[in-house]
Parts: sequence; structure tokens; C-alpha cells
Amino acid sequence: MVVRAVNGIRRTNVSSASRASSADVALLIRRLYTGTAHARQSARQSLVALGGPAIGPLTDILLDPKQDWEARWEAAKALGEMGTSAVAPTLVRALEDPDFGVRWVAAEGLADLGRAGLPALMRGLIERPNSIWLRRRAHQALRMLAERGHRELVAPVLAALEGTEPQATLPIAAERVLAQLTRTENRVA
Repeated sequence: MVVRAVNGIRRTNVSSASRASSADVALLIRRLYTGTAHARQSARQSLVALGGPAIGPLTDILLDPKQDWEARWEAAKALGEMGTSAVAPTLVRALEDPDFGVRWVAAEGLADLGRAGLPALMRGLIERPNSIWLRRRAHQALRMLAERGHRELVAPVLAALEGTEPQATLPIAAERVLAQLTRTENRVA
């Protein structure tokens, strides 16, 4: 398996990741539940290195409220470290997880995706502006993005989140940012 480091995160190339068997993924998933913190971290890092084949099983863990919080936390962390926009909708849903730590890690993962995570986040804010947990962790992710050079893009949504009536103003601000992202993508394509 060919593994390379990108931003300190181990990644596999697509051809290597496609050779990962479902048994390999299942074994690593089981390790997220057992052993020491070091064993769980090692399993998480291996799942991140596998990439695509691990996304489905990690999503299942993260979105299953019956799973223990540590497994959901590890799943959120792994998905965020994968660096692909394919995980953004799952991370947005995890912003409403019952556990604060899972919500926090999901917000960090979205911020780490940069601009690629914004369409999913904007859609979540448009669809569920009344969710306090979603708003709080979206605010966290957007503040991080602002600090990383996306201030102008995310400013309208941050202003709505910090305003007195976010439930009313948030969908409008998020729609504008989503439209701006779409226009930018269309120009690039």
C-alpha cells in the first residue's frame, strides 16, 4: 500500500485504497471500540489512510446514537482527517450529536475541509436554522475558516449567527454564501 503524508495526515493513493478489503476495514472499525486510547488512535489513523472504503462504516458509527461516544468521536475525527468533501454532509449532521466532544471534533473537521465543506454546512444551516447545537458548532467552524483566510466569504453567515434573530436571518445569509460558492464553481469549471 502506498501511503503519503499530506498536512501531517497519512493518505493512500486511490488504487491502494481500492484494494482494502471489507475485512480490513471491519477489523479496524472493531479496534475503535476496544483497547487503549493508543490502540483506538492507531486504528483511526489506519482508517484515514484507507480513505474511501472506510467512509461508509465510519459514517454508520458516527450517525448511530446507540454507539458509545468514544467510537463516534473517533469516527468524526477520522472523517475530518480524510480531507474529502464527500464527508462534509456527515460532519454537518454530527454537529447535532448528543455529545459535546463529538460536535466539537466534527466542527474542526469541517473547518479542516476549508471551502470544500462550506456547501454542506450552508445547506444544513438553511434546512435547520432552529438547531442551537448546529448553530453553535457551525459558528465554531466558520470562525476557524475566517481565521484561515475565508473571512470575506463566511462573514455574512457569522454576522447572522451572532445577531439577535439567527433563526430568521441565517437561512438568507447561508443561501447567499451557497449561491456565491456555486457561481465560483461554475466559473472554474
